[in-house]
Amino acid sequence: MAIEDFYNKTATVTRISSQTQDSSGSLVDTTTTFSLPCRVNSLSSKEQVMHMKKESVVTHKLYCATGTAVQEDDEIVVGGLTLLVLGVRNIDLTDRFLTVDCTSRE
Repeated sequence: MAIEDFYNKTATVTRISSQTQDSSGSLVDTTTTFSLPCRVNSLSSKEQVMHMKKESVVTHKLYCATGTAVQEDDEIVVGGLTLLVLGVRNIDLTDRFLTVDCTSRE
């Protein structure tokens, strides 16, 4: 069975690609979106860990193909769940899949 067979969801990834100021000085975001085949697992309270860099709790792990353009601070929507990317890791260093540490946005 191929690893891609485990990707049972398609997420929408949104990234702020640039920011400009409008005439009143407020920042206006320009975003880029793309689809991402993936699998999402919620973590139990015992599995949840503090992500020290962002001072946020990792509540979900998302798994996707290597070579995917997911990066920190991306927003991922899967079904009705909105996640913020805290970190991206090639966990087994074999380039088979990426593990994406996320926190739930309420």
